[in-house]
Amino acid sequence: MGGLGMPRPRNVLIPAIMMGMRAGYKKIYLVGADHTWSQSLWVDDKNRVVSVQPHFYKDNKEEEDRVAAEYAGYHLHDILNSLTIAFRSYHAIADLARREGVEILNATPGSFIDAFPRCDYSSIGSAD
Repeated sequence: MGGLGMPRPRNVLIPAIMMGMRAGYKKIYLVGADHTWSQSLWVDDKNRVVSVQPHFYKDNKEEEDRVAAEYAGYHLHDILNSLTIAFRSYHAIADLARREGVEILNATPGSFIDAFPRCDYSSIGSAD
């Protein structure tokens, strides 16, 4: 496998998968990649985009202020476009993996990533 490029890296998982493929792994499991960002995305009554990631940050006033500052000036279409970039990149990786004979399995319950076949987390390692 080459190494001259990759799908647009919207988040750290995209280059991590690509590096695993370039390192020669033929089976890659995704664990902890829920990507449920859209579940915590809304527009408030002042037309501000709000995105709270409760599984990473404390749910308090300080976090609300941080999120408000982070998303100030972004419109909903900007955020949705960013999510589109990530999910499209996973499909590009899935296509490349098929051509390269690499199996990528998503073992994250409830994951929104629809590019890779699912597997049960408890089965990892039992048949490898």
